[in-house]
Amino acid sequence: MGNLCCSSSSQDTKVIQNSTRSDAKSHSDGTTIRGSKILQSGAYQVDSEGTIFFDAIDRFPSQEDMFYPPAHTMRLSLSLNEVDMEQPGTLPILLSNPSLGSIEEVDGQQPQRRSVAAISKHLSSETPGSQGSGYPGELTESDLETCLKFREELKKRDPAFKEMVMSMHPYEHEAFALCRYLRARDFVIEDVFAMLTEKNQPQSWSIARDAGFYEDFHNTIPEFNGCPLPVFLTQFPLIHSGIGKNGAIVLYFKAGEVNCPGIECIAGDMVNALPVAWNRLYHGARNAMKREVARADPSTTTVLGEKIIVVDLAGDSALFSSGLDFLKAAPAAGSCFPETVNRTYVLNAPFSFSIAWAVIKQLIDPRTVQKIGFFSTIAKATSDFLKYIESEDLLSTYGGTGESFEEILAKRQKELTHKEGIARYVVKQLTTAGNEICFGFDLSEEETVDSIVVYSRSDNVCEISVVDSNGNEVVKETEVRRENATNSNTAEDISRNNYAMEIATSEDFAQTPAGSFVVNTKSGKKGDHYLVAVTVAEKQ
Repeated sequence: MGNLCCSSSSQDTKVIQNSTRSDAKSHSDGTTIRGSKILQSGAYQVDSEGTIFFDAIDRFPSQEDMFYPPAHTMRLSLSLNEVDMEQPGTLPILLSNPSLGSIEEVDGQQPQRRSVAAISKHLSSETPGSQGSGYPGELTESDLETCLKFREELKKRDPAFKEMVMSMHPYEHEAFALCRYLRARDFVIEDVFAMLTEKNQPQSWSIARDAGFYEDFHNTIPEFNGCPLPVFLTQFPLIHSGIGKNGAIVLYFKAGEVNCPGIECIAGDMVNALPVAWNRLYHGARNAMKREVARADPSTTTVLGEKIIVVDLAGDSALFSSGLDFLKAAPAAGSCFPETVNRTYVLNAPFSFSIAWAVIKQLIDPRTVQKIGFFSTIAKATSDFLKYIESEDLLSTYGGTGESFEEILAKRQKELTHKEGIARYVVKQLTTAGNEICFGFDLSEEETVDSIVVYSRSDNVCEISVVDSNGNEVVKETEVRRENATNSNTAEDISRNNYAMEIATSEDFAQTPAGSFVVNTKSGKKGDHYLVAVTVAEKQ
């Protein structure tokens, strides 16, 4: 994708820059320029240095015309936890004014409502925003009827539908899950089922479910050659941390730092990384909700099955060029989890992002597009962040007083370790240039190396060794090549365009004291990529 933002080198760019010199100009296409902004859909902003950012309007689109808009404040909690969808007597709590009527079972038949006329009259006079929100505790009578019908329909249809709806249970209450899916299609049941079949979701869901949504990451994805999830996350930096003021979990994605060559070393091709999307959508979200439920006060906090998402495009990732096939495929997984986006911040969007956005936008549900705001810098987004996220829940990387992105990533890696006793991972991509290249790492007195694995797609030979600070060879020079890879002994493995080779085990470091070490490479064809993963363990 190139640099963070494009300089004004092209002729078209110069025209835009020159146009900003006047206070206001109109163009033949209806575009109006005031100051540094072009006011139109898909706008650009020019900063004081003449740098152009795509769509950097530093605000969110209006949601005034959106039915059932996303929650911006905390939902009711303690009383809603008492709701049992099987017990009609508890259901009035879901209404926006439960005191006006009751729901009771008559001779074992469907629940019946009393005082419907009185309820309808009162609902019509309620204050704006208190009815039709589509959230439990704020439902209209009609919405509640729809919820109950939807629940019954789920029992009759493909079991995959109910599994999708209840995917965040028990951390997301059933009433919230039902409402979330219904809000995605304005409480029209058949439209919800149509949405859940348009991308063949039941089949995709069943395949991912049978694989455990790739929880046993390093053992269930053959193309990854045993790569642990924490290693993959160094190349695809995505973490959950904290909760919004409305109860939505917060997700951070440093899209600009996604290392496509590193991912290709692990997975062969970017599109093969789709299981990661399933893992994070299912296990990542469930684990995040579990953490927040555990630390929240249930009398004041309801953790939602929704996300406030921060997408940071700062960096030089090729995600929106060579990774475009992955981005096109990912919505197939995301479509099984509708209405989970509460609010999305896109930061540091460069001019070149406009090309990718034209494609990506077509793959995103229109409701979701209305929840995306573009900001040219972190500083310009911070004030909006703090409206929806408490400072202590917002990472310090993005203007809060919480921990940094790097600190949380290290925590998540520790939580997701592929075996007991792992302390951390040191991962570095080496791109051969026909001469020697290297990188270093340190071990404390309490640490040792569990393994060193090299992932690559290269058909050429690269010689890799490890020496200590005195130049003593700890790992002898090893030829890394496809033929020597530990996982290339079957026809299926040989047919893959990537491989993994373990060049060191714990035995190689058993007698090695703490200190500094250097991983050296030599030979190799210029431009070949090798991803070296050092797994550091706690000394027993």
